[in-house]
Amino acid sequence: MSNSPTEADINAWNMQTEQACMGSLMNLKGLASNQAGMAVCYNLPFLDPATGVFEAELRMFNVSPPINEWVGVAPQDIMVTLSYLGATVQKANGALQRRAVDDPSKLVERQTTMPQQLKVLTYVGQINSNLRGSQMNLPQLQPLLIPQIDLTANIRATNTAVNTTLSSTEASFVNGVFAQKGTTTVGPQAAASASAAIAAATPFVLPGVTLGIFPVGLIITCIWTFFFLLAVGLGTIGRIQFKEQYERRMRREQANNVRTI
Repeated sequence: MSNSPTEADINAWNMQTEQACMGSLMNLKGLASNQAGMAVCYNLPFLDPATGVFEAELRMFNVSPPINEWVGVAPQDIMVTLSYLGATVQKANGALQRRAVDDPSKLVERQTTMPQQLKVLTYVGQINSNLRGSQMNLPQLQPLLIPQIDLTANIRATNTAVNTTLSSTEASFVNGVFAQKGTTTVGPQAAASASAAIAAATPFVLPGVTLGIFPVGLIITCIWTFFFLLAVGLGTIGRIQFKEQYERRMRREQANNVRTI
């Protein structure tokens, strides 16, 4: 039996999320917090606290015209990067993903009435195992799931790169996981708690690069290797000394023979 969402579920999610996102982003009043003139609405359709597996959805909106070096940047040259401090994530091609607007040039058009949704990106990820525990609840996991969203573009005319960071707290968790709490931003205390959890977590160790048990065999092997090298070294020194003594004796005998003649 498949647990995949039905088309009705997807349509309902898209409708609810788009309405909630628009309601939050309208509060920006057409003023973006970055030079690219964009804003994002970030939500989690799914989260399993036990395994740390989650699905993230990122809706990109155009809320104001670009400024400075972002003026004239071609839409196809813009790359979106989503990263987490305490989780790994990769882009997904799930059922919740939608295509971008038909006209890519609208990415840099001025919006005079309301934010315009450009595209929807979906990701799947997992919270790092060293940050998960049986005592971790949803409020403690929420700050760990706040991403850093970066835009990078290449200006073809000058062949230079430009980048900017989008705020993920202008419209976050307006639908899906954490939405029931009415939380659209993560406060300083929650963020500090997440940072403390990450700092106190046991560092991840790549399997196979450390010794899991006390290396008795390795110690014995090292001892035997030391004595072997010591014996070889002493023998080599003895042979060198014997050779030098032999050469000195031969030189003395040759000198005595010369004086006798």
